[in-house]
Amino acid sequence: DGHHDAALRTALRLRDYAPMLGAAEVFSLVALAAFTARFYGQCSRALIKLEALPEASEEDKAAYEALALAIFTRHAPADPSVRRYACPNCDAVVNDWDAACGECGTAFPACIVTGRALLEARSFWMCRCCKHRAYSHEMEGYKNCPLCHAPVQAPDA
Repeated sequence: DGHHDAALRTALRLRDYAPMLGAAEVFSLVALAAFTARFYGQCSRALIKLEALPEASEEDKAAYEALALAIFTRHAPADPSVRRYACPNCDAVVNDWDAACGECGTAFPACIVTGRALLEARSFWMCRCCKHRAYSHEMEGYKNCPLCHAPVQAPDA
């Protein structure tokens, strides 16, 4: 179905795990997901991070630069307009892919279906096994948790 925006949100969450997963792998995935989702601003930032990696060889840096040149001669390094949200703690403006508020530091858990930050005052579903959450309406049609694959139980079960 091509949920490129969800893939991008999830890849952006991986930035918090770059020390464990490897910065080159994480920012390569962010760049790829951003490109396919047409978020060229995020793609540009990821490529800049890749070019600046101390462990990147001169050959790798040249390849990142050539890729950036090929992409950004055709596409401006800008993201499409997206809906902004208010931090539930301080009302600062945040994006739905932010892991935390840039103003107050409040952490936002991610919806395990879409990768969106759980910001809105909607009802959430929580897996009884792994304890991760999702927007309730995103869980419609799921028989198993998208993360741990435990069976989804009815709310009153």
